[in-house]
Amino acid sequence: MNNTDNSTGRPLEPPFPAEYSLSPPSPKLPSHLLNSSVVLLPGNAVIPNTSLPTYLATELSVSRLNAIHKHIWLAGRTGNTHALHQQKMIGREICRTEQTDLHLVWLDHSIFIKPLAPFLLDHDFFAQHICLASSNLDCPLSESLFGAACGLLYSYAQLIRHESDFHIATSQHLLPADLTWQQWLLLSAHLHLSLPTPSIIINKRYNYGELRLSRLNLIMRFLAPSPYRSPVRGYYVNYREYGTFFSRKLGWLVLVFAYLSVILSAMQVGQVKGVKAFDDASWGFAVAVIVALCATLGLIVAMFIGLFLWNSLGTLTEQRKRAREKRKRDQQKKEKEDNGYWEESRGSGKLGAAEV
Repeated sequence: MNNTDNSTGRPLEPPFPAEYSLSPPSPKLPSHLLNSSVVLLPGNAVIPNTSLPTYLATELSVSRLNAIHKHIWLAGRTGNTHALHQQKMIGREICRTEQTDLHLVWLDHSIFIKPLAPFLLDHDFFAQHICLASSNLDCPLSESLFGAACGLLYSYAQLIRHESDFHIATSQHLLPADLTWQQWLLLSAHLHLSLPTPSIIINKRYNYGELRLSRLNLIMRFLAPSPYRSPVRGYYVNYREYGTFFSRKLGWLVLVFAYLSVILSAMQVGQVKGVKAFDDASWGFAVAVIVALCATLGLIVAMFIGLFLWNSLGTLTEQRKRAREKRKRDQQKKEKEDNGYWEESRGSGKLGAAEV
């Protein structure tokens, strides 16, 4: 079944009219690159070594969030997207990311936001490379490239509602440089009308707003389907050192043992009365605390050893993979050189026989 606009039989169209289009110029290539395998995007840098459909599918992919969609309510609420000025009011730092599945994911006092690519505001490009690519797919419209692109546009209509939001977005380089507030005002108004939520058009990820990273990590570790499950890394690893990992994951233990030390000190003072029941309870509690402390230290050591072995194994596996690929390339190069040598030798022999 082919995708059409709201099942009316009409072909898909961009979610904004052509008169609101932003048409940034494509980069101009030097003559020696015109026939090479590079991708030209309106207003963007040249993307080498990939096809345009592959690049767009990767650029807009939220497949990991779609895979855990039935659990995503644990990480956020539907329609919960604060405007940019509200992000500043609650003390969040805006961190630009080019990873679409991190868009509107937050942690502590930071929120990841993906800059809006100029090609998504180019009506002709959108119609030719996104609408047409999604028209002949046997999948729901919301799961197509069209649904992902419309979802990202809809999220920006939620983020930028006031002129102050627009100025924050431009200062953070989230929007194309030549986009004006009046242009965005008209474009955003049309997006609100054409992309209601929840909607069968936009990708289901965008029916939810901001998502908490810590809960996404838990979902990915324990609830995600097997191809996506990552018990160690979770959804996104935001630390690069063991010290940072343990300070963030185990910092709460310091507070717990501080409370326990206060309780033990109070029990020690209470033993002065010589009440046998209280003395027995204090002794049992002290033993339990000692056992818990030893078990915790053992768990920390086991976690460190496990992480070290896991990272070491990953490094060795990658090195072996690269070594195999290098041997394969060297072997292919040698075979090519040998074939060329024998073809040249046969050619020289034929030439010599002809001369004789």
